[in-house]
Amino acid sequence: MDTLHIGERERRFYDLPAYVVMPNHVHLLIRPLVPLPEITRWLKGSTARRANLVLGRTGQPFWQDESFDQ
Repeated sequence: MDTLHIGERERRFYDLPAYVVMPNHVHLLIRPLVPLPEITRWLKGSTARRANLVLGRTGQPFWQDESFDQ
């Protein structure tokens, strides 16, 4: 959740009216202020690094390759 707020407040990548963090996925409602691929790449990279650090993992993907942006 911290990363979601950083993307909105510090990076100014999007406006974030709503989100929900589920056990195995995340739903976001955003108004993009930069191209969507840039947002997706940054969000997945930032959260994967943090999650893998917490899990003590290296060299393993955290997120699936696809996303559903609609």
